[in-house]
Amino acid sequence: MKRLMILHMTFLIVLVSSPARGDARTFIETYLCKARQEDRRDSIQVVARREVKMKLLERLGSYLAGVPEIQKFHLGRDQIMALTACIVKMKITDERWDGLSYHMGAEVSIESNGMVESMEILQRNALEKTDLERISSLSRQQLVENRRWYKVLQMTTGENKARQQDAYDETIRVLKAIDYFERGFASQNSGNSKDAISAYDTAIGSYRKFSEAYNHRGAVYYSSGEYHQAIRDYDRAVNLFPDYTDAYNNRGNAFSALGNYGEAIASYDKAISLFSLNSEAYNNRGTAYMLLGDYKRAAVDFAAAIQINPHDTGAYNNQGNAYNAMGDYRQAIASYSKAIAIDPGDAEVYNNRGDAYEKLGDFKRAIGDFDMAARINPANAEAYYKRGHSYSSLRYSDLAIRDYDQAIQIIPIYTAAYIGRGIVYDNLGNFERAIRDYDKAIQINPYLAEAYFNRGLAYKKLGRKQAIEDFKSAAKLGSKEAGNILRSQNLK
Repeated sequence: MKRLMILHMTFLIVLVSSPARGDARTFIETYLCKARQEDRRDSIQVVARREVKMKLLERLGSYLAGVPEIQKFHLGRDQIMALTACIVKMKITDERWDGLSYHMGAEVSIESNGMVESMEILQRNALEKTDLERISSLSRQQLVENRRWYKVLQMTTGENKARQQDAYDETIRVLKAIDYFERGFASQNSGNSKDAISAYDTAIGSYRKFSEAYNHRGAVYYSSGEYHQAIRDYDRAVNLFPDYTDAYNNRGNAFSALGNYGEAIASYDKAISLFSLNSEAYNNRGTAYMLLGDYKRAAVDFAAAIQINPHDTGAYNNQGNAYNAMGDYRQAIASYSKAIAIDPGDAEVYNNRGDAYEKLGDFKRAIGDFDMAARINPANAEAYYKRGHSYSSLRYSDLAIRDYDQAIQIIPIYTAAYIGRGIVYDNLGNFERAIRDYDKAIQINPYLAEAYFNRGLAYKKLGRKQAIEDFKSAAKLGSKEAGNILRSQNLK
């Protein structure tokens, strides 16, 4: 199968609070939050968490800005703070509340190499980076507003106090939402969908206008196969923030997963119109065109994605698939070769290039690519199946049967491998053995015209009447060859 690569969100390995290797650093901060008589413990706790984390991020940002490997990203301290807010784990070391003040101690431990790896992944994703910078800015703004309203309320009496209290409480709700967004992001990136959704639920419940939380919760639903729920979240995100290009791209992916390629393309169109350098949206729109059979438009979109990001192996692979579908096998090979040059460890691309070589009749090069695919991933049943097909074309029957056996061992319901092995046995004159393989393929999937037709041919060679019934079944399932045989014998 030629994998079509759809790009959604970048996932990171969340850095834990006790690094085990490399240049380990621990940052420690405390914060004392004074309370008014009206303040509740849970509200002051929210403020204390955000304040102490901001102090930790400031120190962490200053430190990382001096790390040579991070300096190559050309990020300022504030940008570093924004990117690290969701990928470091803050550990609360001390918490005290006496009704008048809230004392919180916390620490963050990092390992520099791990931070470099995570930030390199994240900073390459311009849209995700923009999301986190926007949330970091919101956090700073709300902390400033919280401090301002706190001072105002200490001096206010009378009718205005209720309105000012509402404004103060709103800052706490937004700060709480940001805290839970960061927890959701960490859970999402570690693959814990249940905790991620729970955290995003809390974030949204605290701040209904949190477009980024809707977008990220939608991404979790998408990854869980809940595409309708994902679309509802993406709709909410773009309604709150009409220029949210990442949400449009993600919504397109959800529509595409549902087979609604028209709506998917419309969403990708919108994402591209908002950000013309959105290589992911071009790649994904190209994939939708591929699934609609519009290979020329698909190739144009993949070329645009590659022009924006010349190191996008997924776009090169998809471009190769488009050329392959149009019958331009040499151009397909060129695209696959570029993908392999960038990432020589992708078994699927070797499979795809081998398929193109096989269609050109260059079976030796095809076998070489299938060899590589099987070497990279010994559980890749498709590599064995395709290599078996090439060996069969070269009449290397023993090698072909061996590969088909291996493919079936990995995937016992691999109907194409049963049919392929049956053809080899048929060519060897072992019609009974071939029939058993066709029987198995039909048992797994009773709608395979090729299996009925081939079994009919084997029965015919053995002089058995069952051949006619198989040709009739094959013809009903669309086999032109079976129909021609029936007509030549004046049969219906």
